[in-house]
Amino acid sequence: MSRERWLVVGGQAAGQLATVATLPLLTRVLEPELMGLYQAAFAIGVILQPVASLRLEFLLPAVRGEVELRRLVRFSIWSQVICGVIAVALFAVLGLTGKHDASQIALMSGLIMVAYAWTVVDNALLVRQGAMHRLAVRNLLAGLLTAGLQILVALTVPNIFLLALSILIGRAVAILLTRRRAERSVTASLDQVEDVPWTGRRAVYSVLSGLVSSASLQGLTVYVTVGFGAAAAGAVGVAQRSASAPVAFLSQGLSQYSQAKIAAVLRSGEGEARREILHQIRGTLPIAALATVGLAVLGPLLAPFVFGPGWGDVGPVIALLALPIGLQLLLSPVMSVFVMLGRERLLLGVQVVRLAISLAGALIAQILTGDVLLTVLGFAIGTAVGYVFTLVAVWRLIRRP
Repeated sequence: MSRERWLVVGGQAAGQLATVATLPLLTRVLEPELMGLYQAAFAIGVILQPVASLRLEFLLPAVRGEVELRRLVRFSIWSQVICGVIAVALFAVLGLTGKHDASQIALMSGLIMVAYAWTVVDNALLVRQGAMHRLAVRNLLAGLLTAGLQILVALTVPNIFLLALSILIGRAVAILLTRRRAERSVTASLDQVEDVPWTGRRAVYSVLSGLVSSASLQGLTVYVTVGFGAAAAGAVGVAQRSASAPVAFLSQGLSQYSQAKIAAVLRSGEGEARREILHQIRGTLPIAALATVGLAVLGPLLAPFVFGPGWGDVGPVIALLALPIGLQLLLSPVMSVFVMLGRERLLLGVQVVRLAISLAGALIAQILTGDVLLTVLGFAIGTAVGYVFTLVAVWRLIRRP
């Protein structure tokens, strides 16, 4: 693996590990029910992030013209503002009607949604420039600042709303500290025409595919919240977050590096993008295999000591999710190629099939057994099958001229 890739991946992984390291403290400070509400809000916020970002983080690195670049960034900013306002409005309406748990989830998920959307869009501008060192520093800072704020909240005023607010503040400070005015000037022609212009139709397909993709794993916590209650969701959410968050942000670091390489080939119009895509998959395979084995083996062994009494289901859930998380890590670095090539409709179809298989597995297991762990197993098996289907779709796409 090249030094640049290690730099981005290391910064992302270290920053996220710092955030996940707060979970053992939170499980000892918060009751499972409150933790369940927070984890449900976190899952919903991550699922809805594509609506706020419009999935432009995948398109911005490959845009050729500066005028088009500025137009897309403006669209993203307005989308984030509108989504934030809607979340606050929902908080107020639900609170006034006496639905206090739902109102808390609405506000917290709104904060998390905007925090993640702002980060991925601003990071895409660094990816476009190839500013990998600054990107690595930002990823690390975001994790460390968020973790520090959440630890402060847990030790002083344990409050799930303040935990969500810590994510927004930590990421905002990291972005502002690593942004320079010069970043807004990119080496692009003002009048250069895009091969596949961004349109409202493309945006709809891209956002829908993003929602479905996020729901493929994050949706498990929401599903358990509805089907088994907040306490069960607390255990599943902690397990899913502690297992998938480091891997997901390791995946994001790999994706940022891969986007920079693939987008450079597509912008230049020279070379073979297929060869670069295959190179990125081969480079990710050992990391994905190691992550899968590590989660399956270490999850059940370490969870009882890490999270304390009352969280006995966390370890088994981590082990059950190991394979789908590993497959997500393997494929995520090249998923952006669908958007870069203007194949959002195909991407949406792939994501819908994968989510449908995952939910079908969970639903069948719940109906037959009524057991939380077996429901998670059904979801995991369905997700793994869905990722195999996704791999076939990627292979067929890159084989085309």
